[in-house]
Amino acid sequence: MYLDDVSWGDIFGYKGLINIANFMLAFYVLISCLRSRRDLDLLINVLLICAVTRGFWGAGRFIAFGGDSANFYANFQFIDVKLTFFDINDSLIAVMALFLASWRLATGQCQTSRARAAHLLIVALELFIIIFSYRRTAWGGLVIAALLFAFSQPGPIRKNLLVGYATVGIPILLYSFFQRAGADTAGYSVLERMAPDLIVGGEFSFTSGRFTELYAALLSIAVTF
Repeated sequence: MYLDDVSWGDIFGYKGLINIANFMLAFYVLISCLRSRRDLDLLINVLLICAVTRGFWGAGRFIAFGGDSANFYANFQFIDVKLTFFDINDSLIAVMALFLASWRLATGQCQTSRARAAHLLIVALELFIIIFSYRRTAWGGLVIAALLFAFSQPGPIRKNLLVGYATVGIPILLYSFFQRAGADTAGYSVLERMAPDLIVGGEFSFTSGRFTELYAALLSIAVTF
């Protein structure tokens, strides 16, 4: 396969391989600055402040202004649902902040009632952002982060967390799944309502929905060779 229409400037330019060097440089600067526990705490505080600021914006827009205007489900699938953030990066930031705040609470790093209240607020805010993003990828990341957090805790805490996930977390996510699917899928099977872009007519479809672009790429490769 030849790329005659792609210049060397594009390959190594600001949208190309130069980003690998930029990332390596940024990572080097980051680890060079972390010399003590205090440095790490300051970095975590900056991350939490950025996540909370973004979270308040997303929650306020969701409550007062109809949510994110870049709403694929409402704009293209015509599902009557509003969401906090469609961009998966916002949910990733929310999961990171949620994990960090929960870890501080669980390990006793919040010594004052004010600190505990602030971190509980962060947990509630970021959970709101993730759940009402209606992104299955975000929900999957939340589940993985929650399990990792639970299995990193001592036995009694781990047991309580897992029971809480099973009795509260799973029902909330299932309800959100069906709400996300919309009323038009009321007569469909459970799997079709939960993954309408993967299952068509009760069977997995590898040529439409979520797999359309991969299928098109496969056809392009087949034609090339």
